[in-house]
Amino acid sequence: MEEPTVVLVFAGLILFAVSLYLIERAEGKAGINLPRYVRFAFAVLLVFLAYQGWQMVPARYIPQYLSGETRTVFYGVPPASDRECPGTHPVKGDNATLSVGSCIYRVPGDEPYNRTRPGRCYASVEEAKLDGCTASTF
Repeated sequence: MEEPTVVLVFAGLILFAVSLYLIERAEGKAGINLPRYVRFAFAVLLVFLAYQGWQMVPARYIPQYLSGETRTVFYGVPPASDRECPGTHPVKGDNATLSVGSCIYRVPGDEPYNRTRPGRCYASVEEAKLDGCTASTF
């Protein structure tokens, strides 16, 4: 397993154990006794909800051509290959312009679209704009 996956598994196990403890404490205060499988189901549900919340936290994306510089990415997917985006995300985000502060997006039909090496691929122009990209001037 990769290191972040191992960390997530251990964090999930710890959260599961803490959830079971808190559920048992709540049972004692309420004066009820739930079956073991119900306690486990609640604990699993809490771990699942915590993971879903964690997934909403923006990821850090580090383009290979930037030496150590990072930026927060909220939208888009990585390119399918050197010059191609997946069919579901045809808008290319040209991150080579990050040195000037933002990326430029190019849509199919733009003159330099086929020559563009995308850093990110977006499903729509709106998604590219939300990620901080501006329209190409070509």
